[in-house]
Amino acid sequence: MEYGTAATVTDTDKATKELESVQRSAMIKASGCLPSASTVALEVLTNTLPFNIHMRMRQAQEMVRIVKKL
Repeated sequence: MEYGTAATVTDTDKATKELESVQRSAMIKASGCLPSASTVALEVLTNTLPFNIHMRMRQAQEMVRIVKKL
């Protein structure tokens, strides 16, 4: 799901919401929780970072990797 995110400079609200929805569905299936469970609770139960924080972390890691090659 995160493939190519390191190359994206900006993220749109629409794309972020769609990917957050996919992540939420995966967390519901992985945890066996009801769909009414809050996203925050699902993140805690599945030990998952919030989507926007995870994507920014991956972008920062890619930037560090690129700078090290210079």
